[in-house]
Amino acid sequence: MQNDLGVLTGFGVREAGSPAEARAAAFLQQSLQEFDIAFEVREVPLPTGEDSLNVIARFGEGVGHILLGAHFDSKPPSPGADDNGSGTVVLLELARRLVEHAPENQRVTIAFFGAEEILIGYDGNSHHFGSRLLAGQMADLGSLPDVMISVDMVGVGDQIVGATYLDADATAGELIVEAAAGLGLGVELVQRGDISDHEAFARLGVPSAFLWRPANPDYHLASDLEVRTEALLEDLAILEAFLELAAHK
Repeated sequence: MQNDLGVLTGFGVREAGSPAEARAAAFLQQSLQEFDIAFEVREVPLPTGEDSLNVIARFGEGVGHILLGAHFDSKPPSPGADDNGSGTVVLLELARRLVEHAPENQRVTIAFFGAEEILIGYDGNSHHFGSRLLAGQMADLGSLPDVMISVDMVGVGDQIVGATYLDADATAGELIVEAAAGLGLGVELVQRGDISDHEAFARLGVPSAFLWRPANPDYHLASDLEVRTEALLEDLAILEAFLELAAHK
């Protein structure tokens, strides 16, 4: 995961619609191809006239459907090691593991979202373009997931949070708390507004939550350059336990 993170941060600031963001999307596609993971790429139009991308991989068969997502763009001037290279590399490693251990009795979609961060020069609601687009597409097809988890900014600090969207269904956050507890890890369940990619799905009635480590003093700064390996391993273990738990609910 640290090697993958080094590649992502090596592209520099991955602003939505930029060549650096496109290189990050290409790296994700190449990484999935190396493990023979089926995926698709969807364009995400931006109000700037440029396009971002969603990279979407799918695993398993079954009635239940879980969507895990992480955005791979970053907000200038940050190279985004933690926000959100951390969530991106955790889900990339999880994808590799799902190839060897297919999910039981469920379908798992892993979505790498483009253009989560607020566009500079636009209003505060000009964000979450990749996840909002995918949520709308899935709703139109009648294929919304049963549960959605956004993995965002999970590489710094000891505090782990499961954030649900305002007063929406808290089931997803409660499952994260339960999964982490089984590993001897504490997760605080909180409510927040539209601060990550779970927002669009929660608004459509999908139980959704945001796995998050909020204590990063380098948030959105050029100094967001490093994450803790131990934190990434804990996050990965929580997500694997979450999938196992959800499969038997």
